[in-house]
Amino acid sequence: MKLRDFYKNRINRSEVNSWKFLLEDEISKNSLEYFNVSVLKGVKNYVENNEGSILFVDRPMFPTSNFSKNEKRININVWRNRIVKLLYNIQIINKNSLEKKTFNFIKNITGSPNKLRKNYMVNEDFDNSLVRVVNGYRQYSKKEPLLNCNSIYLFGSSLVYSPGCGDTETLSSLLENQLNNSKFKVINRGVPCKDAWNSCFAILDTKISKGDLVILYGLKHLSEKDKITLKKESKLLDLTETLMRPHNFGNVFYDRTHLTPEGNKVIANFIATEIKANLKKGTTIAQNSFSNKEKSIFKKVKQCRNKAALRYIDEGFPHYINILKSQYKLGNNGIAAMNCNPFTLGHKYLISTASKMVDNLYIFVVEEDKSYFKFEQRFEMVKNGVKDIANVEVVKAGKYLVSSMTFPDYFKKEEKFNPIMDVSYDFEIFTSYIAPTLKLKNRFIATEPFCKTTRTQHEIMKETLPSNGISVIEIERLENEYGPISASKVRKLIKNKDFEKLGSFLPKTTIDVLIKYGHLN
Repeated sequence: MKLRDFYKNRINRSEVNSWKFLLEDEISKNSLEYFNVSVLKGVKNYVENNEGSILFVDRPMFPTSNFSKNEKRININVWRNRIVKLLYNIQIINKNSLEKKTFNFIKNITGSPNKLRKNYMVNEDFDNSLVRVVNGYRQYSKKEPLLNCNSIYLFGSSLVYSPGCGDTETLSSLLENQLNNSKFKVINRGVPCKDAWNSCFAILDTKISKGDLVILYGLKHLSEKDKITLKKESKLLDLTETLMRPHNFGNVFYDRTHLTPEGNKVIANFIATEIKANLKKGTTIAQNSFSNKEKSIFKKVKQCRNKAALRYIDEGFPHYINILKSQYKLGNNGIAAMNCNPFTLGHKYLISTASKMVDNLYIFVVEEDKSYFKFEQRFEMVKNGVKDIANVEVVKAGKYLVSSMTFPDYFKKEEKFNPIMDVSYDFEIFTSYIAPTLKLKNRFIATEPFCKTTRTQHEIMKETLPSNGISVIEIERLENEYGPISASKVRKLIKNKDFEKLGSFLPKTTIDVLIKYGHLN
């Protein structure tokens, strides 16, 4: 095998399960080509339909001649890293040697890992002494928030996120300083390692208000022909030649892509000057000639990203969503997700009460087999227990709602409560895919007097779901002569063979299933 073929195959194998590969695969299946301008026009159309405006900015390129000492050093280290990577790919050195020998251009503040949101990527939330990421994006934690003003959303890759830069040195912070206008706050929407199309679909998921400005920074895939087409009807600031030598801006590059704080300051100044000029003369929006053909291409690209997103979550997820689609019923729909370990009179009361508030109620039964009773038995208990309620559909939760993959702390709740438990992925999948598929507008829960994990999950749910158009309705837990009914009390009764009290906790349908599987012997 030729060296270049070996190298190419090695690269391809390493990307088999990546988001990039899945996107390219879906695009290829649909034979989509030359969709760049169509996507950008679609985004422009969305922003302007919401009475905002958009500015496209192409990033500065690394100098091609007249290098400074720093830029010469960067070039040497780039080639050094390429040689080290090649030695690793042809198996001459191991991974440990690769990490030791690779030159790290940006040593202090790096980007956070990515996670999927709908059909685009955001950053994983985290907080340390240098960087704070909240709800997927970098924030300047010490800055006093500006109130009653418009937003300037600065979208892009790591160029916007600004790795290697402190909070006051990011492109968004410096742009806000350069504008010095209390009518605008600049919001960092940078996601490292992601391209302009990731930003495009993040923009489509952003609520734009009248007077807001969206800046899409970095148009790497755009050809000169595309730029000319886009410039005819859009504001496009081309900064590709800005940092070519000679100039007196100093050391503006960390590597051949990322800018130092000095570099960010230069670019912020150019963007601020453009914004001020537009504000002074008043923004005139050219007619958006978004043709039917371009609309069709844009729609297909969105569909490709949606399909790739489903596959990215899990290869079986598209099939799961198709099953849910087959169970969809028209009307005001609600959901209750429950383990039913076992199915109690409390569960029956919650379902009965909730069913009267909606046209259709979907009961998602936790499918993970980590409970006292096996899933098949719990599912049977629920199916038998709600047969008399006409508008209830019992659904398998699969791996995608309250599972080890989406909410692992749920299955450790009897061992230890985790005060910093993360349920965001579970809610992300629910709000982005499951709820839209079944058009769910209400999620029902019961008051939780016993389990801290479930109670915390409910509190986070109340904070998270309403902003996604889903009401959280809490129903008072049913009580009997022994207090609030809970499945844990039932399991204790069964363990102690105190079967006589079960009638106060369980419907006859559940007792029949317990007898059938020998749990009451």
